[in-house]
Amino acid sequence: MGNIERGKVKEISDSGYVVESLDRKGIVSPPIEPITETTYAQNDMVLFVLFSDGTGKIISGA
Repeated sequence: MGNIERGKVKEISDSGYVVESLDRKGIVSPPIEPITETTYAQNDMVLFVLFSDGTGKIISGA
């Protein structure tokens, strides 16, 4: 189970978007993909979820 968090796109890579959590200081995601075909830019605000198995998804822009 994961919680929806607010974050900021910190980095863009071939594997996805690295998102820094705004709700939990010091938490940075591995590269994750959005659930839609939306393209994000560095510093865009997003809603995202991380799961205990190390995966996650960007839900939407925030």
